Amino acid sequence: MLKMQPLPCHFHFNQLLTSLVKVKQYAVVVSLVTDLCALSNRVSIITFNIAINCCCHSYWVDYAFLLLASTFKRGFVPDVATYTTLIRGLVSQHKSAEARLFFKNLIKFRQVQPNVVTFNTMINGLCKTGHTDIALWLFRFMEKCHCAPDSITYNTVIDSLCKGGLVDDALNLHSEVREKRILPDVGTYSPIIQVLCSLKRWEEVGLLLNQMINDMIYNRQHTVAWAVSAR
Repeated sequence: MLKMQPLPCHFHFNQLLTSLVKVKQYAVVVSLVTDLCALSNRVSIITFNIAINCCCHSYWVDYAFLLLASTFKRGFVPDVATYTTLIRGLVSQHKSAEARLFFKNLIKFRQVQPNVVTFNTMINGLCKTGHTDIALWLFRFMEKCHCAPDSITYNTVIDSLCKGGLVDDALNLHSEVREKRILPDVGTYSPIIQVLCSLKRWEEVGLLLNQMINDMIYNRQHTVAWAVSAR
């Protein structure tokens, strides 16, 4: 492709790189993007996002930040996907403090408007490192940023609260899920039921099991109705 005249546009190069990502050839992708940057100008912010993602999958987060610097040098504007991927890379390498600082600076300097995936990535990292209190604060901060939590957000925080023995707080969040008409799933119920069983709070276990069964039936009917209407 690099020998073709005229050169293919960056869209076709990105297609090739995306195909390599699907078969987990992360090192190959990073190498090809490096060559592409050196030999042509057929790159875009999507090209860099693909390479940054591969670096994070390969635990080369330092090189991912070098690629971020390259985007600025080339005049590109990193988007929310760029920053979310970098946060995930820091979290995956257990660099939660660096991830928190990076996320804080994104908000402080308004470099990008975080979306629900960005928040979920940061909240998941905080919960995994035992910082449930900060995760809960960030969870509440989402709404101030006009970003509504989804079922993944709730499930992550509920699971972390249950692991910390804060089952009543988890139950309050579970009630909030239903009030906001977010469809709860097995991941919403399981951590709470497990803790309640260990505490022998059998009456609440029975109520939650009944709720879960009813929600599963509703979810299935809702999915079938949507599939029929989409035909």
